[in-house]
Amino acid sequence: MLRSVCCLSSLKGLCEQTVKVLQLMEADGIESNLTMLNLLINAFSIAGRHLEAMLNYTISAVYILIG
Repeated sequence: MLRSVCCLSSLKGLCEQTVKVLQLMEADGIESNLTMLNLLINAFSIAGRHLEAMLNYTISAVYILIG
């Protein structure tokens, strides 16, 4: 049980760390691209935060359409 709680805690950290890295990249002038959005979607999916993953997927679809 403790291992599961620790695992969930580290997965939550995965999402926050991914967001921070992407924000730092954007602050350095690196524009978002499809790979960056896929990394974000994957981090939320692995952590079981599926609603947020789907939100980012929707953003990705719009990003592709606008191009």
